[in-house]
Amino acid sequence: MSNDRASDASYRAALSSDELRCIDAWWRACNYLSVGMIYLRDNPLLRERLPELRLRFVNVVDLFRMQPVTEHPHGSTEREFDSLFTVDKPVIFNFHGYPWLIHKLAYRFRNHENLHVRGYTEKGNINTPLELAILNKVDRFNLVLDVLDRVPRLQGRTAHLRDDMRNSIILNMNYAHEHGTDSPEISEWVWPY
Repeated sequence: MSNDRASDASYRAALSSDELRCIDAWWRACNYLSVGMIYLRDNPLLRERLPELRLRFVNVVDLFRMQPVTEHPHGSTEREFDSLFTVDKPVIFNFHGYPWLIHKLAYRFRNHENLHVRGYTEKGNINTPLELAILNKVDRFNLVLDVLDRVPRLQGRTAHLRDDMRNSIILNMNYAHEHGTDSPEISEWVWPY
């Protein structure tokens, strides 16, 4: 047995079954959260209930694009950043890491005050993927609530949608607590295209 295999085996032996379940839950959650931005882009709740609302979906693949080109060769110019994230509109950035990282990268850009980053806030433990997302407020329901809070022209006209989102959070959390898994509507969801 090579040293690598021996160290792998001893490392695996050092982890308890609870620790392995926790690692597995976080791994599944990271995979789940990485598609979290899709919830806003293709969210039928927003599309059906607020058809006049225009959303821009930006998929940031290279995080270095979130900082100035003077700081990193992959960085963005002020013009590039503004063309993606606007100069005066609220931006909800759903991130599967720590929110402070995005703020730290983008703080020199003009619209950084309108950048509202949602991400991992160390909430949850061994949960279902949706429970973990809800606890960290990066789930589809909390993202809709965030949009409703951030778009001024929606203020005062979205009470029913707000109630529906809050009720969906409660229903999904209750389902997960009762069954130990996410509801089929969540766990069996597939990209519609």
